[in-house]
Amino acid sequence: MGITSSFGIQTTITRLEPVPLDKCTVCFWDKDITRTVMERLKSQLDDARQSMQDTLRMISLRPQFQQIWDMLNSIQPVYNLGYLQINPKKLRISNFTTYRDTLLLSMVLSASPVIRQEKPIVNRTVVPDISDFDQRKGFNIFIDAFLDYDSLSNLLNAQIRNRRIELDKFGKYVIVDQCQIYGAGNERLIVKINFSGSDQGIFYLTGRPEYDQEKKLLHVKELDFDIRTKDFMLKTANWLFSRKIINDLQPYSKFDVSSYETSILSRINSELNREIKKGVLINGSVKKIDIIKIYPFTEKLVIRFNSSGDVNVVVNAMEF
Repeated sequence: MGITSSFGIQTTITRLEPVPLDKCTVCFWDKDITRTVMERLKSQLDDARQSMQDTLRMISLRPQFQQIWDMLNSIQPVYNLGYLQINPKKLRISNFTTYRDTLLLSMVLSASPVIRQEKPIVNRTVVPDISDFDQRKGFNIFIDAFLDYDSLSNLLNAQIRNRRIELDKFGKYVIVDQCQIYGAGNERLIVKINFSGSDQGIFYLTGRPEYDQEKKLLHVKELDFDIRTKDFMLKTANWLFSRKIINDLQPYSKFDVSSYETSILSRINSELNREIKKGVLINGSVKKIDIIKIYPFTEKLVIRFNSSGDVNVVVNAMEF
C-alpha cells in the first residue's frame, strides 16, 4: 500500500483462497455442492475486493499533506537567535507499513532552512507532487548571531585595564585606563583607548578580526594606530607613536569564544526538541557548529555559524 505522486492511495488487495471446513451437502441423497458454494463465495469476495480498491483510489491525502506543508512553511522562533524558516522544496514519501492497528509512513524533505534575526514574511506555497530525489541525511544551516561590542570591551578591559607600558627609549610610560571596541564598517575593528601616565588622552587602534577554529579564539590581527591617531601623534606627541605600545597590547587582543559557541549549540538543540503544534513533534540535534566568518558592522559584531545535524518531524495526530 502506497501513495501516488498526486497523493492518491495506491493499493493492491489480495484475496486469500477460502478453504471449506466441512463438505456441504443438500437433499436426502446428500448431493455435494461444496464447489458451487465456494465459487459463489470467491466471486463475492472478488467483488468486495474490487469495491474496496475503487473506494481507496478515490481518497486524496493532499489536504492533509497541505496542512503539514503549511506548518513547515510557518515561522518558528528560536530563543535569542531569531526565527527559523524551513523553506520546504520537495518531498518523498515511503509506502505504508503497519504496527498493530496503526499505519505508518516516512516523509523525506528537501528544504533550504534559514535563521534570520528579523522575523521574515511567511512564504505560503502549494504542496508539490511527490517527487523522487537523491536522499541526503541530516541538515546544514547558516546562522548569523549578533555579539554586542560591550561584551568584547568588557573582556578587553579585564585584561589590560591599569596596564603600564614603559617607553624606556623616551623615558616615558603609558597606563591604560579604559578601552572600548566598536566596528569600523570596513571589515575592521576600532579600539578606543583612554590613557594616562606621562601624558593623558585618547588614541585609537584598528585591527582585523579573525577566528581560529582550532583554538576557539577570536583574534584582532594587524593591530595598528588609526590614521587620525597617527596624524595627532606626529604633530603633538611623537613619543607615543611607538610600536612597543602595539607589541605590548597585541597579546591581549585574543578572546575565547568557546563558551559562546556552546551557548548557541545548547539553545539550538533545545529548540529542536519540542512540540511545534498539537500532535506534531520535532526532534533532532546539532552535532557540530563552526564559526566561518566575522563581520564587524558598526553597531554589532555579526558572527556567522555553520551548523550540521539531524532532525525529524513526527506527526502523531493532526486535526484535519
